[in-house]
Amino acid sequence: MVSSCRKCDQCENNLENYCPEKLDTYNGVLPDGSITYGSYSDLMVAGITTYSPLRYYGLDKPGLHVGVAGLGGLGHVAVKFLKAFGAKVTVIDIAPEKKTYALETLGTDQFLLPHEMESAKGTLDGILDAVAAFHSIQAYLDLLNFV
Repeated sequence: MVSSCRKCDQCENNLENYCPEKLDTYNGVLPDGSITYGSYSDLMVAGITTYSPLRYYGLDKPGLHVGVAGLGGLGHVAVKFLKAFGAKVTVIDIAPEKKTYALETLGTDQFLLPHEMESAKGTLDGILDAVAAFHSIQAYLDLLNFV
């Protein structure tokens, strides 16, 4: 949902998603009569989910070395932001088939599989964890440079 009337009972009670005049981001009807397809909503969600913590924790500075754990939807967007900030980026993922894409297409500086993490201990200034599955964070903490 991207807009509502902000005048009806639902809107006044912070229930904008029930507004009869709301505009949905997927399969909604725009004022010009065209249909929304929601492709931009994914970028908005993944964008704010990754951009916000990167900025909040000061990982948006040029020259920092930041790890991104998980190269899925969120990890992909995080890499793009970090490269735009001028950071050195290391991606950590369990899927070796993502290595070429990470290095050649996204421009990451390093790609690590879990069994390779030992060699990178103490090298990262921060990590954005975009792994949805349950996992131990100790191996990731060991990558941080606590200077």
